Amino acid sequence: MKVSGIISEYNPFHLGHKYQIDTLKNELDTFVISIMSGDFVQRGECAILDKYTRASLAVKNGVDLVIELPFYFSLQSAENFAKGGISILNKLNIVDYLCFGFECEKKEDILEIAKFQLKYKNEIEEFLNSEMKLGKSYAVAYKNACIEINKKYNVLEIKDDFFISNNILSIEYVKNLILSNSKIIPFPIKRKGENYNSENYNSNEQLSASAIRKAIYENNFEKIENFIDKNTFEELKNSVKNNILPNEKNILEILKYNILINQINPENIVNYENGILNLIKKNMFTVNSIEELVEKIQSKRYKKVRIKRFIYNYLLNITNDIKEIYSKEPEYISVLAFNKNGQELLKEIKNKSNLEIITTHKSSQNLSELQKNKFELEQNARKIYKLFTNNKNSTEFISFLKK
Repeated sequence: MKVSGIISEYNPFHLGHKYQIDTLKNELDTFVISIMSGDFVQRGECAILDKYTRASLAVKNGVDLVIELPFYFSLQSAENFAKGGISILNKLNIVDYLCFGFECEKKEDILEIAKFQLKYKNEIEEFLNSEMKLGKSYAVAYKNACIEINKKYNVLEIKDDFFISNNILSIEYVKNLILSNSKIIPFPIKRKGENYNSENYNSNEQLSASAIRKAIYENNFEKIENFIDKNTFEELKNSVKNNILPNEKNILEILKYNILINQINPENIVNYENGILNLIKKNMFTVNSIEELVEKIQSKRYKKVRIKRFIYNYLLNITNDIKEIYSKEPEYISVLAFNKNGQELLKEIKNKSNLEIITTHKSSQNLSELQKNKFELEQNARKIYKLFTNNKNSTEFISFLKK
């Protein structure tokens, strides 16, 4: 059988994810490996459920092996998020396909615009920088740059839906496959249901993960029951009952303490933008949560998701030195969950790659000093997540092998 990879967050897992996995398996007759964000996610937030719970739910719904995407990549831009996932899939040395969702009319459009962006990279970046100096967000500036450069060369028929969030990630996946000379073949599957960023949970179509999270925080569980599997639904209800969802009020208090006491140099923090910390300091005592803070200080210059990413990079002390550590090729993978097929995949990875396979703290002892440092950073991120959520789950990894 073939092996396919999916770079995911499953925040939380829903029936749209299930549709993707089932479609992939039906069309390719393949095993599925998911490279999944850990306890922090790309929007600049804590995951709504911890990484082991989300990994177990993914395996119960058809994924064979879940490997953690390191927290550094999970909290970065689409380009670096994609780069982290692709680097792991390449190093596994057993993956044939990369499956991802797209939201434009044709899957070929994703492949063509990725090639276009690589070919005219320098001109696009020059125009993008000029747009951002005018106060436009990165996303708007990037869209305008692509449209303007395309007018010059008339290569593509560019439509607005090229530049929505899910497509931006898909384009970055393809670009990273090309840049890394990967043998992995892109396998796009069209998303079903509401737009990736939609927060509307009153729709009759498949809800986005954003809408599902909003319904949970607003205690409207009846709105989401038909759009997520039974196991995920129960886990989410239990998290609310046990008060272990991410607590933004507590996170704000920890942020205040860090700013007042630790005096971290913000210029050394990844995703720092000039003036952003002073803006946070000025407003952090006038709000009651991280979300309120971000809503209050966002502007044309400081976009919401970039503020949130900076806050979490600051709280986790993700410095430029840590960025340098994660620029090195991975030497290990952290396993979060697997089934019987996943066990066979791990054997194949062990035979065909030079990666160490980590399932427990003890199994990290064979790593180089640099990689041990990276592993400790991951463990610290896990502890901080527990602090942010009051989650006492001590599980290290989850096997679904039948006894």
